[in-house]
Amino acid sequence: METIGRICARRNLGGNMVLFGVEVSPRSLAAFRAGQYVHLEWVNPPVPEAAGEGRSLFVASPPGELPFLTFITRTGDSPFKRCLERLKEGAPVRITGPFGSFTLPEGLGGPAWLSPIVLVPEGIGISAARSLVLDGIPRAPTTPFFLFSLARRQEVLPFRSEWMEVVRKHPRFRFEEIFLGPGEGEIPEAEEDPGDRILPRLFEVVREREIRQAEFYLSGSLGVVESIRGALLGAGIRSERIHAEACLGGD
Repeated sequence: METIGRICARRNLGGNMVLFGVEVSPRSLAAFRAGQYVHLEWVNPPVPEAAGEGRSLFVASPPGELPFLTFITRTGDSPFKRCLERLKEGAPVRITGPFGSFTLPEGLGGPAWLSPIVLVPEGIGISAARSLVLDGIPRAPTTPFFLFSLARRQEVLPFRSEWMEVVRKHPRFRFEEIFLGPGEGEIPEAEEDPGDRILPRLFEVVREREIRQAEFYLSGSLGVVESIRGALLGAGIRSERIHAEACLGGD
């Protein structure tokens, strides 16, 4: 489905991450589910070379916030990113979608549901994770949700204060920060594979019985996602319980 939305907010999240909001007509994205993405393309862009150049981005807000959509991306020098910096509130954007199956299980919150939800987003992958958390907790308030937010050292972890507020309100939600390797400008050190580094922390925080029943949601750069997926498979987690999606349009 294609619709036209309007830029309604934009702010820096710290570091090189930017949040922006788009308002759409109330029923235009009624099929949207948490964890999905859409394709964005500027209408009459102020940077001529941006015409026809679009980005696919995960929606960082849950369906309950419609008709407003929230997106996170990194700053950059592409025509699309330069337009985002210059566009004023109310500027039109063409939206196509939603797409993707990185969504919560249909049975979540039902009487027979026993599986915890474990989310491991890296970098811009926090977009999909935020949508899933904010949609899933109200639907399944007794289900344990674990969020392991990954970042490079000295990077800003988006929404940290928001996660702490969710922790305060929902005793079944657990938030953990894990830093991977050196920050920008630092000399890289020899380190273990990201999956091998993260896996012990997962088993430490999530109880053994719960981790065997859990549904895992991995989002971020392709290399990190595949590394964590491989580590989980090596630990005996069944492949059908691992949902993995590389980030879209963040760089």
